[in-house]
Amino acid sequence: MSGEHGGWRLSRRYRLDEPEGRAVLDGLAQRLAGLDLLDTPIWVFDAERCQCLWANPPGLLVWRAASVADLMDRDVATTQSEAVYALLNDYLRRVDAGGEVGVWVTLDPQGTSRRFYQTHHVVTLADGRKALLIEARNEPPAEEMLAFAANHTMTIGLYDHEGRLISGNPPFVAIAKGHPMNTLRGLLPQTGDYDDWFARLTDENTVAFETELGTDRGRRWFRCELRRVLSGERAAQAMLSLFDVTESKLALAEAAHRIAVDTSLREKETLLQEIHHRVKNNLQIISSLLMLQADKTSSDDARRALEESAQRVISMALIHQHLYGVESLELIDLSDYARDLARSLRAIFAPRARVLVEGDMIELNIDIAVPVGLILNELVTNALKYGVANAQADDAPGQNWDVLVTITATSERVHITVSDRGPGLPADYDPSRSGTLGLELIRALTRQLRASFEATTDGGARFDLDFPRAAVR
Repeated sequence: MSGEHGGWRLSRRYRLDEPEGRAVLDGLAQRLAGLDLLDTPIWVFDAERCQCLWANPPGLLVWRAASVADLMDRDVATTQSEAVYALLNDYLRRVDAGGEVGVWVTLDPQGTSRRFYQTHHVVTLADGRKALLIEARNEPPAEEMLAFAANHTMTIGLYDHEGRLISGNPPFVAIAKGHPMNTLRGLLPQTGDYDDWFARLTDENTVAFETELGTDRGRRWFRCELRRVLSGERAAQAMLSLFDVTESKLALAEAAHRIAVDTSLREKETLLQEIHHRVKNNLQIISSLLMLQADKTSSDDARRALEESAQRVISMALIHQHLYGVESLELIDLSDYARDLARSLRAIFAPRARVLVEGDMIELNIDIAVPVGLILNELVTNALKYGVANAQADDAPGQNWDVLVTITATSERVHITVSDRGPGLPADYDPSRSGTLGLELIRALTRQLRASFEATTDGGARFDLDFPRAAVR
């Protein structure tokens, strides 16, 4: 039998038709009888003989055996490799020395492939030999499966002390077909630390490194663990285990990329905030200079022109103030902006006026917000200057304002209305022909927005601005 498999199965197998073998197997069955009641697969394996000696009913299902006798008679060595049995013998020695060995494996009882967590224990037989008792925990929790599946794939190869490949299990052989893996030299890193690898194994027991290999799933990264093992009565050998770590490396790379992107975005956001802050400050300085110049101007017309220009600059500064103080550096809420602008204008032109801003939350990008803000500045300024002084002392029903700004939106368009309770517009008023700077500015900005603009009298002056929602992001 030993010559049939290259000499790596060194001892005669136990047989039920031999008195000594039956005594050992009957004694084992009596000792393990209580495990027949468990629903987790359990079997006892003699790694040196390559023979399964006992299994409970779930364990028989894993092996697809009708009985323990059927299982013992199978020549399982023909379906495995010397690498597998060298690994099992190594498990036996490690557990017998007081260690713990737990691995994830894929089994297919009754043709259904599932993941199991195998634990290993030592059983001493009646003749003094030691075998490996293996318990496969059935149906492990999904989170444990995910945590271990990528790192505990059993892909192993066995090498002699010269680094020549002796055997490998099927997954190892499949990978080896596309790589020079007949010797360890083709896999070990080409550095001085790995030149005398067998001496390192003697001192350190395990040597680890990473490498990239081609598989039927494409190029994959593997963590390689080279461990010194003893197989039967043979000299020391080296067991190479490959653990697929591609997903974990990709996850780490993705996390590092995400951190780099987030850091870059934060830096750019900080820079943009600083830019908006400086633009706002510069605009406020310009506005202050205009106001200082207005104070030193003797001409009333020139003073009013400078004050109005200063206020237009403030309306633009407010936009940058909103962009500086919110999370989004591209969009501002038009209604909030209109309230701040109205408060600023009220303080300058009509501190006792009642200004009401009603509006939906509509976000505008800065390219749209600037012209809209300038138009609002002109309309609210005119309302406070000409539509408040002559407002009625008593409120009309439902009206508790002197100047009203309403902002609404449909799926297609945005509509802004500015109303006051003053005397209204002159009968011959035509906004398309008025030559004032404010209305010329409104006409230019209306064209920029592709908007419509109307001026009517409705219990006071009323101005309506309507522009397509496509201009809003």
